[in-house]
Amino acid sequence: MKKVAIICLALSLLSLSGCDFLRMVAGRPTSAELSEKKRVIEEKKAAEEKRVIEEKKAAADSIACRDAKKELWKLGVKFSSVFTFGNPVHPLEYGYNLIVGVYLTESKARSHYDMARKEGFSPFFIEFANGAKALCLCGSDDCRAILDVVSRASRSVRPSDAWIYVKER
Repeated sequence: MKKVAIICLALSLLSLSGCDFLRMVAGRPTSAELSEKKRVIEEKKAAEEKRVIEEKKAAADSIACRDAKKELWKLGVKFSSVFTFGNPVHPLEYGYNLIVGVYLTESKARSHYDMARKEGFSPFFIEFANGAKALCLCGSDDCRAILDVVSRASRSVRPSDAWIYVKER
């Protein structure tokens, strides 16, 4: 009878301690370790899904930007990453800058600036060390935004020799 009581007591102890005790005795991971591994795997899976979505978005943006560049070329707007006046005094904020004029005199620059403001644009100047100022009708990191501005701007604001300065990355 003693043997039966000891066996029953041992079985009841094992049943009360749960699976984690048996896993630990057997050298297997416990439920806490398994849940931590599951969490890490789910985080890696979510990060990979996010990366794939971002790559797809970047590819779609690249295709849309390529199409916008083609339309800009058709409208006669050229691209360049070189200023003949040297480098700007201050770093540029945007990747694409629609340049509508470069001025050495303040009065002509201000006149064109005011005309652009009257038509509803938010122009800004890019300054150079030699005193020249490039009037930028708009700046953006998206070619489609530049295309929209080009199509809305009148010839008085956007002359035929307007071009897009592409900031080197």
